[in-house]
Amino acid sequence: MEFDNSLLPPTAHKIIDLIGLPSTFALIKKHGGKRVRLARSGARFDSFAAVIGAENTEKLIDHFGVSDFTIPLCRDALNELRNARIREEFDRLTMTERRSSNFAIHELVELFSLSEKQVRRILNTAGRNLTAAAVDELQMTLL
Repeated sequence: MEFDNSLLPPTAHKIIDLIGLPSTFALIKKHGGKRVRLARSGARFDSFAAVIGAENTEKLIDHFGVSDFTIPLCRDALNELRNARIREEFDRLTMTERRSSNFAIHELVELFSLSEKQVRRILNTAGRNLTAAAVDELQMTLL
């Protein structure tokens, strides 16, 4: 699965450059949408260090200083990432495990805590690209 970082706001790109993608996503998950001011010690430092490590927290302080900055939510990017995972899991269940689409959808509803309608909408969105091998495999099942 390839991540489309064009969906991220500029602040997220800067944070990724500073502390890396995994730490940025951990930071967004815990503190996304919050306006913060970091200091080199205290409860806020400890809170951030618990999520991304002291070294990465220091990197944010070095870049943003004592100014307030907002940790982006990155809702569009996170939703697209989740949707790609849903599509991959659906393909795995239906093509590799040979489960019915209804079975796969019910599994995805539980796995991602979404409604059946939401899962079906995600699976039916434009831009759903099957690999050539997946299309060949699917066509072979029709014979």
